[in-house]
Amino acid sequence: MFYRSLCLLSMALGSLAMCTEAQAVPAGFKITEIANSNPSDPLTYANYSWAAINESGVICYKGADNTRTAIIKSNGINRAVVASSEDASGLFDQFTTGICSINDNGDVAFDACQNCSPILPSPVTSSQAATSSAAAAISYGVYAAFVADQPAIPFRTIASSDANFNLVSLPTINNSGTVSFSAEYTNGAQAVLLKSGGTFSTAVDTSGIFSKLGAAFLNNSGLLTFGAEELGPPIQTGIYDPAGARVIGSFSGYSKVSLPALNNNGTIVTMAISQTTDQAGNSINGVFRNKEAFILNTGDFQRVDISAFQGVSINDLGDVVFPAFHTDGTSVAFIAVAGGMLPLIQEGEFLPGHSSPVSVIGVSREAINNSRQIALSVVLADGTNLVLRLDPQGVVFPGDQCPADNTKFEPGVCGCGVSDADANHDGVLNCQVTSTLHQRLQELLGNVKKVKRLADSASKAKKKAMKQLINTARAQAAAIFTFVQGSDLQIQINSTTKDPAKLAGTIRSQVRTGTTTANSNFAQNKRKAITAINALDKILVL
Repeated sequence: MFYRSLCLLSMALGSLAMCTEAQAVPAGFKITEIANSNPSDPLTYANYSWAAINESGVICYKGADNTRTAIIKSNGINRAVVASSEDASGLFDQFTTGICSINDNGDVAFDACQNCSPILPSPVTSSQAATSSAAAAISYGVYAAFVADQPAIPFRTIASSDANFNLVSLPTINNSGTVSFSAEYTNGAQAVLLKSGGTFSTAVDTSGIFSKLGAAFLNNSGLLTFGAEELGPPIQTGIYDPAGARVIGSFSGYSKVSLPALNNNGTIVTMAISQTTDQAGNSINGVFRNKEAFILNTGDFQRVDISAFQGVSINDLGDVVFPAFHTDGTSVAFIAVAGGMLPLIQEGEFLPGHSSPVSVIGVSREAINNSRQIALSVVLADGTNLVLRLDPQGVVFPGDQCPADNTKFEPGVCGCGVSDADANHDGVLNCQVTSTLHQRLQELLGNVKKVKRLADSASKAKKKAMKQLINTARAQAAAIFTFVQGSDLQIQINSTTKDPAKLAGTIRSQVRTGTTTANSNFAQNKRKAITAINALDKILVL
């Protein structure tokens, strides 16, 4: 209560910073208000929804009121309208689902419609589209705004209602700029399509085992998860993996599933409600990763929230953000990690700087990034709409072995505070490059030292073994040169004047000369090769 009063006082004094960027629940998160429906906001809409976040913490979301609507993008400091019902294109009366997708480049994909006010219920069927407007036929479109195109091209049309399509909707966009979306053809067939550049490709359609297709989610590797209904009998519905194999649905005893999401490690996440009940009569439900239960309804929540377009989001760490209801019916958004979960924002709580409690929390399919920044849309009891970004600053997650490292839950190979990345994809992690180079240099050094000139009377076996040793040393020197060239930025050295790549090049040439036993200067050349190896090894930080 004291902090709430302090924030209200600061507002009266004209300072909002300490209220809009204060400690959240749970402790350790900082809240940044990305958007506020307060009329004093220069880019104000009455309603906000479905905030999606990328790896840079940039958020896209929908704004709407009685006369206008827009897709907006913000980094917490600057905001820009991506597309609007008020722009000169005349293409947008509404944004069909209100869901936007944003990649790490800041490119945004969204769906929209013309002649479609008020917004049709979801999912929209072709019959609804045909009968909902007597004045003009509704036209649907999927669009993408690419940062590289602007300002010359505000957005590209990915697909729209025409001779081919009745309906297109629910896009996602990955880092390569490929857009996935659900489509219904004019002949009634359905598909999940991909568009990269100007080329369409079909990911899955209803020409095989599926009679209907739902929302799909595309990851950065170009893999999809999607919802579908199978041809019967019996008719089965659920979530499917990129190969079209069943993941979870009616075929595994679940009567209802949410929109799926898919991280870059290939893990599919969805919320599901079982057809069976527990001893208390509650439906078994929760969050599932692939086919396995990740978080089931416990004392923390009674039921996951699978209302229209509520999403579940997963990052590459495997952390999940999802909406649910407590046993008393109040709503809550959780973050779930391998060791347990924490409530983020709950109905009835007061956010810093606001005197009205939280009423509704919205979670999108892209609600969390790998830095554990979280984007949520929130409605307060007084009708105020907010878009929030939660930034972890010292939050301790259940079972977190790296509490000071927001990007890691376990030490992994490299330890807390150090990424397990492999920048050049050569199989050696960045943190292992220096120690691996040291090991290889030592192995080379040992072999070079063993090289010697044999007497003419030496046995064939000894001569053969020496030749093999020389060839091994030369191959090692060449491999070290290649390794250093490919990993130059990851090598940790204690010198600002030495160039590892240049030293590795010297090693390669000196080892070849220094292992030529027929050379009259063999002994001197061998010492030079050993010196060259040591010159690189001694500047490594181990």
